[in-house]
Amino acid sequence: MKTIKIIFCLLVIFIILPSCTRNDGNIGDYFGRWKLEKITLDGDVRVYKYNNIFWSFQSSIIEMDEVNELYHSKISHYGSWFVEDDSLVLDFGHCDNDSEPGKNEYAPISGMFLENGINMLDVILLSGSEMHLRYDKGEYVVDYYLIKWN
Repeated sequence: MKTIKIIFCLLVIFIILPSCTRNDGNIGDYFGRWKLEKITLDGDVRVYKYNNIFWSFQSSIIEMDEVNELYHSKISHYGSWFVEDDSLVLDFGHCDNDSEPGKNEYAPISGMFLENGINMLDVILLSGSEMHLRYDKGEYVVDYYLIKWN
C-alpha cells in the first residue's frame, strides 16, 4: 500500500510540474499583468474615468483591459508586441473575420494616445515590479507608468 501511495504521488508531481512553464519558461520581464498607474502627456498627468487599465503580456500577444469595477466587467483590446533594441513595439493593426484591421477589439484603448498599427515605445525603466515607457510622437510625448499586478 505504501508503494502505491509513493507511485501515485510521483505520478501527480510529474503531471503537474511540466504544466508550470510558460512558453518554454521565459518571455522575459514583460510577462504577466501590469496595472497602469498614470499617464503623462508632455509632463501633465492624465486621469481616466475608471483608473483600472491593465496590460497583459503573453507570448507575442498584448491584451489591454478597461475594467469597470462597478459592473464587474471589462473591455479587452488585443494587439501583438515585440522588443526591438530599447523599444517595446505594440501593433494594433490586426483583424479577424468580423473586424477591419485596427478596429473594435483590435484597436488600442481610446484616450491612451496609441494609434492603430505600429507604436514604438522607448523603455525607460523595466524592473520586476515597475515599467516606465515613453511614446514620442514629435508633437507630444506620452509617458506610461505601470506596476506589476498579481
